[in-house]
Amino acid sequence: MAGRGAGVMEHSGGADLLALAAPFRRRMIEWQMRWRMRRGLDHAALYGGLAPLTLSAAFGDSRSSTEIMDLARRCLLSRALIIADHQELHRHARCHAVHNLEPLAALRRRGIGAVVCSLHLGPYFYVPLELGANGFDQVVFAADRVLDRLSVPWEKIIRGLPGKVETLPALGTGSLIRALRSIKAGWSTVIYMDGQTGVGGPGAGRHHTVEVDLVSLKVRLRTGPAFLAQRAGVPMVMAAARRDARGRREIEFSDPIPPPAGDSSEARTERVRELATWFDARIRRDPDQWNGWFFPLLTWTRTGAAPTATRAEVEATRTRIESLISGAEGRRALLRADPAKVTRLEFGGQHALIHGPTRRVLEATPLAGALLGAALRGVPMRRLPRLFPVERGELSLEVTRMVLADLATIEGG
Repeated sequence: MAGRGAGVMEHSGGADLLALAAPFRRRMIEWQMRWRMRRGLDHAALYGGLAPLTLSAAFGDSRSSTEIMDLARRCLLSRALIIADHQELHRHARCHAVHNLEPLAALRRRGIGAVVCSLHLGPYFYVPLELGANGFDQVVFAADRVLDRLSVPWEKIIRGLPGKVETLPALGTGSLIRALRSIKAGWSTVIYMDGQTGVGGPGAGRHHTVEVDLVSLKVRLRTGPAFLAQRAGVPMVMAAARRDARGRREIEFSDPIPPPAGDSSEARTERVRELATWFDARIRRDPDQWNGWFFPLLTWTRTGAAPTATRAEVEATRTRIESLISGAEGRRALLRADPAKVTRLEFGGQHALIHGPTRRVLEATPLAGALLGAALRGVPMRRLPRLFPVERGELSLEVTRMVLADLATIEGG
């Protein structure tokens, strides 16, 4: 497959001023994000606290908590840059460089369609935009919530492109039939393979996904692109968007690869695993630019097993905690939680505690959620009764559960 240096097409990125301003805009956004992150990840972005957990699940003990938190902050910065990239679409911005588009253009000249596979990596919206700007007729799959939010501005953006761009819902037989007909007519189709396929997504556990290793994570990718290529008998092409160190947007296309052989699901599965290997290298090159870090329930194939403990372990731990809460030694003991490994979420009045290394998602009481928040700040054990004026036995039990579930530790006691 072609490397980044093959077949590079450079252009101004839309208006010349936008291209020249890219490094300056990157520095301004970096400064704004660093200012916002002074008080922690939760103040910087929605779900910001989830990125460290997904990173911990991927990298395990190969990176320290400090390194994980540093990478998580870089992920937040990249997310802000991606949002800025999407906003620039409305000002007719383009990519600054496109790598290896010619093989795909050669297929179009012969009237052959292609299935273009991408991920939510870097300024990913620019993949179909750049194809449309270069005259490719295409159908693009998008999640329903994205269609609802972006349909009006997106239609305005694509209206003036040389190529026709038709947007289809990501799920549904009608979209599959429409895409198949278009591909057979020589169009391209763009599919984001990592969209809502994990335990929290609508495609979770269905037959149209396959489990793969992606950046040391077990995730599901859609097999729909391989199915379309197999049925239409057209090549497949991978596309990865990124932002370089200067703030310039670029897209890399792979060389076309043949569709899966025959009509078997095994051939489709094998092809998706091959695609995952290509994308894995691109995510590792720019780990901060993958959106998947922020949405673990949409990428993890399964959650971890519930924690267990013997009766003796519970009783011993609870006795120790009650002593620290009530005794003088509790002044020196701290209840701590590692933000690189654990966080809390509240949605719809429900509370959950999430542990990244074990992928545990645990239903929690409001008290447990508040306790974890205190543990993330490193609260002295002796202060817990004042911070949480509940029955002492209830308080000690919740802390015991957190400690035995490896959500928190006691230091200095």
